[in-house]
Amino acid sequence: MKKSLTAVAVLSLLGVVATATSAGASAPTSLSGLTASQIIALSVASARTAGSVTRFNSGNVLGVSVKSEFTSTLRSGIGFQSVLGHHVETVFVGAVLYAKFDAAATKLEFGSSIPNVANKWISFTKASKYYPAFISGITLASLLPLLQPSGAPRLSSPVTVDGTHVVGITGGVAGSTNQSQGTETVYVSTTAPFLPVRLVAKVSTSVSALIDVQMKNWGSPVTVVVPLHFTPSGKTKIP
Repeated sequence: MKKSLTAVAVLSLLGVVATATSAGASAPTSLSGLTASQIIALSVASARTAGSVTRFNSGNVLGVSVKSEFTSTLRSGIGFQSVLGHHVETVFVGAVLYAKFDAAATKLEFGSSIPNVANKWISFTKASKYYPAFISGITLASLLPLLQPSGAPRLSSPVTVDGTHVVGITGGVAGSTNQSQGTETVYVSTTAPFLPVRLVAKVSTSVSALIDVQMKNWGSPVTVVVPLHFTPSGKTKIP
């Protein structure tokens, strides 16, 4: 599990490029008459405008159960993750990733127990080889491109998901070139501003994964602060 701290991050390993599409100057008041692609573009634009979200991720990645919760702004985030029952806390702010691993998670992530790392905040900058994987999926900006199914997405009839009236848009996994690499469905609220409610994906590439992401509390105030005490990763024995 060195490549990913969260199930959502598996999608970003497929080479997703952040290209959220603008919905245009005049936002619709109804989804009636819009195509699946237009609804996705509108929903992603509304999500970007909201500026923050809390999401609950669950999945199975390469046979490993992964659960996580993230509260994110466009450029920062707070995460709580569980891999095989072991726990990791993350804070991303000011382009620095702070992580706290329990003893078992330390060994899981780095391949061995490391003195003075478990249950302590460790900071990772862009200079660390772990940085790209550790920040994957933690911000709202990194989530937005994952909400855009690839190929020619198709639109479902309205249904109810998590108590919200939605339509489903299904296509290939975001960033993939064809649906043989997996499928993804994004459920979008039928009520303005048409925010995403849920994402369900099945990845069928070299990284096999089932992913379920629930999104709530769009636009709620979020404060992300640097941990009071931390040690730079370069001053530890992390390989």
